[in-house]
Amino acid sequence: IITGLKILPMEAHGNVTLVRATAQSFSSLQPVLARNVPGLLMWTITCCGRQRDALRSSAFEDRTRAAMAEELLVKAKDLMVFAGLVRYKLPPRVFEVLARAGQDLGAY
Repeated sequence: IITGLKILPMEAHGNVTLVRATAQSFSSLQPVLARNVPGLLMWTITCCGRQRDALRSSAFEDRTRAAMAEELLVKAKDLMVFAGLVRYKLPPRVFEVLARAGQDLGAY
């Protein structure tokens, strides 16, 4: 559902140009949507991290799980780059919390 919204760069796959394009379109969002992006961003990064941890801690390890875990890490990194690009449009404490969450996840 979050990917379908096209508000966050969930399908950038490490392409900084696509992340920048998504960040530039942030300014054109309706105020109601823009106000909710910080929470959506935080929840998305948290979910990527938890799902990645679950995949990595599974008793069964295979290439598919490893690939999915790596894909989630790339998504989290893209989200952190996005957060950095829109940093000054976010409430002050939000970026600090995002930075901590990204660091815990290993996104940077």
